[in-house]
Amino acid sequence: MKSDKREKFSTVINKLICDSVKKRATDIHFNCFESDAKIRIRVDGVLQTVGTIAKKEYLEICDALKEMSGLSMDEKRLPQDGRCLLSIEKKPVDLRVSVMPCVFGENICLGILSKEALCLDIGKAGFSEHQLGTVRKWCGKPNGIVLVTGPAGSGKTTVEYMILNELNKESSNVFSVEDPVEYTIPGVNQVQINPRAGLTFSSTIRAILRQDPDVVMVGEIRDFETVQIMVETAITGHLVLSTLHTNTATEAVLRLKDLGLEPFLIKDAVTGIINQRLVRILCKECREKYVPDDITLQHFKLKKQEYYKAAGCKSCNSTGYRGRCGIYELYEPGHTTMNMLLKGCSDEELRGHALGEGMISLFQDGVSKAEQGITSLEEVIRAASGVI
Repeated sequence: MKSDKREKFSTVINKLICDSVKKRATDIHFNCFESDAKIRIRVDGVLQTVGTIAKKEYLEICDALKEMSGLSMDEKRLPQDGRCLLSIEKKPVDLRVSVMPCVFGENICLGILSKEALCLDIGKAGFSEHQLGTVRKWCGKPNGIVLVTGPAGSGKTTVEYMILNELNKESSNVFSVEDPVEYTIPGVNQVQINPRAGLTFSSTIRAILRQDPDVVMVGEIRDFETVQIMVETAITGHLVLSTLHTNTATEAVLRLKDLGLEPFLIKDAVTGIINQRLVRILCKECREKYVPDDITLQHFKLKKQEYYKAAGCKSCNSTGYRGRCGIYELYEPGHTTMNMLLKGCSDEELRGHALGEGMISLFQDGVSKAEQGITSLEEVIRAASGVI
């Protein structure tokens, strides 16, 4: 009887995952409350509720999800993480499963990793022609560090993979050190760290250097030891890619200094910094032209012209948006950066100097995309108004 029930709920889960993949969802959330549970999916970065289920049925779904991902069905007091591979319409879909015990039961989040949905063409990342030329110039150098920065969920890893894919040539020996490996790229030597076994970011990079690499991607900078070995790798003739959690491009160099890196090493080793956010792309089927009110124009110092806003139609599931792209600011540290760091400058001072020297801010890049009708001003303000 129990196996029949489990099979029934496994079918329900498969249908939910299939529908979510069709809607281009990146996550499915099961949130448990006192009498029922809510099911939500994240599409283009925004959560939307798709249904509620009774508590009794939800407990069965929990067990089915745990069984699918190889987790303990008896453990209900501690967080658990698992993974499973499904075939949805004959296409592989990798699910990352996270179980978290809460007051009324266990919350479950399914991260959907679909290779079909992954785009590795850097030309489709949302860079302007000038920005793309700069990024390719940085990554075309034989050595140095290129950092991709931004908050969690801003698309840093995807841009790293795009750059890695572009550098992945027959003539290059390309390695990545990740935690975890989210997508496999044919031709790239990908290593997943295992701290329990002593395989940390820093120890793995040291071992990789004995493999004669040309390019090394480090999933994330977490401590001084990692950044120190990255700098050593860069100044000895290797191109290094990595990510850092910062709000602005200039803040990244201050974070490196806070980790213990000397300003002269930042100048010598760091080639360029990409700071980014993701904004939703307006649905071309239903977007509408309008002119913002004078208060909005004055507050954000915008020129008076026509922009586009979201409307909603069947094509975009009534959201007004379909897909996402990046908005960016690019920063190249140099002698002035080093001198300002030595004097103990703040991020506001460093950022003010960079903008004065011609750096295009996240907000300015977003407004440019809004002027072209790619996204809306509301999206730009939501994503980047804090870093104008």
